Amino acid sequence: MSLRIKNITSLVDMVRHEPITFKKDITFDNTATLSSTLSVADTATFAGAIDANSTSDFQGAMNLQAGLAVAGAIDANSTSDFQGAMNLQAGLTVAGACNLATTAQIIAGDGILDGTGTLYKASVTTRGNIIYTDILIDLTGLQSSDAGDIIGKAGVAECHIGQITAAINGTILGGTMTCLEVPNGGETDIDLYYADAETGAENNAISTATNEVQITNNGDHTIGRVTPFLNLIIPPANKYLYLVAGPAGLIEGEYSAGRFLIQMWGYAA
Repeated sequence: MSLRIKNITSLVDMVRHEPITFKKDITFDNTATLSSTLSVADTATFAGAIDANSTSDFQGAMNLQAGLAVAGAIDANSTSDFQGAMNLQAGLTVAGACNLATTAQIIAGDGILDGTGTLYKASVTTRGNIIYTDILIDLTGLQSSDAGDIIGKAGVAECHIGQITAAINGTILGGTMTCLEVPNGGETDIDLYYADAETGAENNAISTATNEVQITNNGDHTIGRVTPFLNLIIPPANKYLYLVAGPAGLIEGEYSAGRFLIQMWGYAA
């Protein structure tokens, strides 16, 4: 059965500054301040903040709906799920896997996401003062047409692979495009562009997009090739990214392979 504590006074009366161990679920509706050790063998759910001035050892899952302020170290031997902000003033030691997620992510348009077998994943994380934006894409199910045309699901609009915004990605300082699998079935010369609008459709020339700018000049991709962004060409805020068949593109068809990692590094201006 679960133990529900509505008044901290009753908890203090129970523990009297001695170690306390809960072997079932516990729910705190108000602030809990412990002068000694808290050991939770099962799930603990806190609707408010936790202020841990000593070591916190979580053997089970922890789900926080609000903030966590820790003046000492956290040793998480199992899954810790933080729904709110976490402020660590000391070290964080994680014995298991660490899953970092953001609530605000970039996302591709329908002309990419609707591809059959197409894979699109994006991640934005901040480490220190650097904002890292990663886009992982498998072109399977997408279409290349003529040279200079936008790549996407055949005949579908909104073939962008994400929008850059200052709030999410920061001010971009540079980036690269890495070939993880050589394209097959469609054009192998694929460049990265940005433009003003999200409406660019497959088989439309990128030159018809407003304020289009080429970011990379790849040529035919080979496995492991890393292509940096062109000198002084950085996608500014509020622009949309597109994959485009290169100027020498001769292969029209649907991709059965072709995986890329696009990475960008930015900062909060």
